[in-house]
Amino acid sequence: MNIHTGTSGWSFEQWVGSFYPEITRPSRYLEYYSSLFDTVEIDSTFYYSPEEKTIRKWTSQTPDNFKFCPKMFRKITHDLKLIGTQNEVDSFMNRIRIFGKKLGITLIQLPPSLSFRDINLLKDFVEILPENYNFAMEFRHESWFNPQVYSLLEKNHIILAWSDIPYAKKHSVKTAETIYLRLVGDRSISEDKFGSVRVNRNSELEWWSLKLKEMTRENEHTFVFANNHYQGFGPGTLNLLRNKLGMREIDFGPMGSAKRQSHLF
Repeated sequence: MNIHTGTSGWSFEQWVGSFYPEITRPSRYLEYYSSLFDTVEIDSTFYYSPEEKTIRKWTSQTPDNFKFCPKMFRKITHDLKLIGTQNEVDSFMNRIRIFGKKLGITLIQLPPSLSFRDINLLKDFVEILPENYNFAMEFRHESWFNPQVYSLLEKNHIILAWSDIPYAKKHSVKTAETIYLRLVGDRSISEDKFGSVRVNRNSELEWWSLKLKEMTRENEHTFVFANNHYQGFGPGTLNLLRNKLGMREIDFGPMGSAKRQSHLF
């Protein structure tokens, strides 16, 4: 299985000791991170557009096969709610195309305030998305999960993001060859607790591992991202999932291995 695993961001000082070696400077976090993982979801692009020099620095610090998966700017999805966003989409895409061959999938996260009654807005929006780029769509209202929406996404080659979130049930419908899974969780774990797995989600991870085994084909790619809020420690969550998938665990410290974390539960 071509499964690429990564976390939602990398700039977490709480990871020092459990993921980053104690001597690691923040300016070297990404370099170290990308020596272990081959992709990352960029949450910061949801809040602001990074400067060109910043993107070029990120790309220079990562291996040739590394993929950045930015989240689309919130002004487009949450503030304007997809209405009249041509200029903002063009501006956002012009910036992130600087990633070049390291640009992976762009995540479009819709707010819970948008529902299936806004289907015409979504139809108009997907028409302005540029071709030759990969997009995943995350819905946070249960009404979106129906055949009409699946057909729209499939027609436009957009991935339906699979997300473990409190806003909707677990859905695992494929609308494109690529799978994009987000282990998001809720906000019950405070940021000062990041750095170790604190919540038992073994049953959920087992469920997702079975779905990935069932639906990932030999020549297709799967991207899996873990948020700190899911269990408290994104890298630890990924190792737990990799263990269930029969993949090699990534050795990054005292709390890195699924076996080393098993005593917590």
